[in-house]
Amino acid sequence: MWQWLGNNAVTLATLVTTVATVALAILTWRYVVFTQRLVNETRAARQPTVFADLELSEHSLTFVVGNAGQTPAYDIRLQVTEVVPWFYTPSDDEDRIGTLPAVTDGIAHLAPGRVLKFSAGMIDWHKIEDPSFYVDVTIHYRDRSGQTFSDQSRVYLKQYRTRPVRVVRGFRPTGRARDP
Repeated sequence: MWQWLGNNAVTLATLVTTVATVALAILTWRYVVFTQRLVNETRAARQPTVFADLELSEHSLTFVVGNAGQTPAYDIRLQVTEVVPWFYTPSDDEDRIGTLPAVTDGIAHLAPGRVLKFSAGMIDWHKIEDPSFYVDVTIHYRDRSGQTFSDQSRVYLKQYRTRPVRVVRGFRPTGRARDP
């Protein structure tokens, strides 16, 4: 056996080297794939994240646009479809979300962490119990490198309806649990 090893030492060394090279190539490929995933996650974390939301007070609705990302957003275009029970008078027709300058003209630049608020009008809360009232918002924007992003959301107004807390008369806490 020793004689066979002596005669085939070069062949055996070549075989071991080949197996080790293949194993290192596979490990290197896996490392490259893992590193690429990390790079993609880092890029995604640094991208702008533009959002639209609603703030509601007792009767008024405020349309909110913000950038929660770490980099600026550019050329922001908003498309809004609204089914909202507005209080209407002939002069109030322009107080709708779709006619706000941010929606009609867009927003050229939105810095990271910046939030813009626009008064949109008055809502008839007596009609808001109908679950069919909503605002659809589609947002298109780009980052500094020109990569484009889009997001779509539907906000149901009923979820913003506030109700007063009911007071139950005759309830007195005793501070201890009752035995069954």
